[in-house]
Amino acid sequence: PQMGRGLAYLRGIDPDFDEGGFLDGAGRAYEMILSAFAAGDLSDVRGFLGDDVASGFDAAIGERQTAGQKLETRILRLDRPALEDAEVDGEVVRLDVRFRAEIMSAIYAADTVLDEDNLPAPTTTIDVWSFEGAHSAANAGWTLVATRAG
Repeated sequence: PQMGRGLAYLRGIDPDFDEGGFLDGAGRAYEMILSAFAAGDLSDVRGFLGDDVASGFDAAIGERQTAGQKLETRILRLDRPALEDAEVDGEVVRLDVRFRAEIMSAIYAADTVLDEDNLPAPTTTIDVWSFEGAHSAANAGWTLVATRAG
């Protein structure tokens, strides 16, 4: 089985890999998943989440609900995602994508309305999300398997 690491390796074994298309999809997934997480309802994005990521998100949503809190997240700007690393292990490809975004996040009591006049200042966040997919289906079926601060 093929095994290797790095973007050059991936391009070498799969010259037809559509990096632009993958990054477009990753950017859309980032926005959809962040919105679903903030809304506290992962049902629309669960198919994109690996078990560990889904469990972590579910736990955080549960803690927020138990504390009687809501989360409002607004992505004010999302830079073009960047492919940071690739790892190939047989048929499994893992791609690390760096997202740099300007985000406004506000946590507030669930029984109140968000005070639009007193929103927190936006912050710039850098996250690296790892997606896995089958090498034979290089442009489809990606699953988010890990997230970390970049």
